[in-house]
Formats: sequence, structure tokens, C-alpha cells
Amino acid sequence: PAVIEEFGLARDSTPPQNETFSPAATDSLRRHLFQTVFAAVIDALPPTCAGTDTAGGGLSGEAADTGRGAHFAGVSFWGWAGEGRPRQPGGLWAEGDVLVGDPPHEPQGWYSVYDTDQEMGQLLNRTADAMRGACGG
Repeated sequence: PAVIEEFGLARDSTPPQNETFSPAATDSLRRHLFQTVFAAVIDALPPTCAGTDTAGGGLSGEAADTGRGAHFAGVSFWGWAGEGRPRQPGGLWAEGDVLVGDPPHEPQGWYSVYDTDQEMGQLLNRTADAMRGACGG
């Protein structure tokens, strides 16, 4: 089985503010992307995970084994910041700065998912529950 990893999207931004890197910026487009990826992975779980009530339920509503032959073991999005916040949203990381999931050479806060992103947190929890339930874990 494969793991879909390192996918992400910047936070929403509306010119001229261009607040993509701000923890206060919304993340609706990112949530839509994650929802789509999560649903596809759950829908393509191995056949050993098919047949439970939670397989695919709550995310896409489709059966866990679609017969497409694509089998996944999980997802690993980019990137979890948790309680971390960039010193300067959009600036580069410097020694002593908190790690927020973005590499030092990229704008800090670019793909960061924060502990205060409530709707994203709910989506992550629903996805984890669906994957655990689908595979009997």
C-alpha cells in the first residue's frame, strides 16, 4: 500500500492584503483539498478494510474498496505547526525560531496547520476515525 504524503496548500488570501502566511487567515481552500484527498484514500483502502460501517462514511459516502486497484495505507499532509507560530509570518526561519512545519528556506506559515484551525482539526479527527474504523483499529 502507498501513503499519500507532503500535500498541502497555502492559507486563503485576498489581494491586496495577501495574508496567506498569517495564522489568522482562513483555510477553506486547503480544507477542500484535504477533504478530497482524504476521501479518495479512504475510498481506496485495501479490501481487508472494506465492509465496515465507517469505511468511507462521513467523508465521501462511497464504499471503501472501489475496485480500482489503488490501495493506500494513510496520508501525511504538510505540515503540522500545532501551537507553534512563526516569528514573522512569511519570513524565513532563523536560529531560535519555533518550528512550524515549513522548511527553513521557505516562507514560515506557508503550509502550516495550527491547533487553532478548528474546522481543519475536526476534519483531521473525522479522517483518523474513519481510517481506524475502516481497518478495525
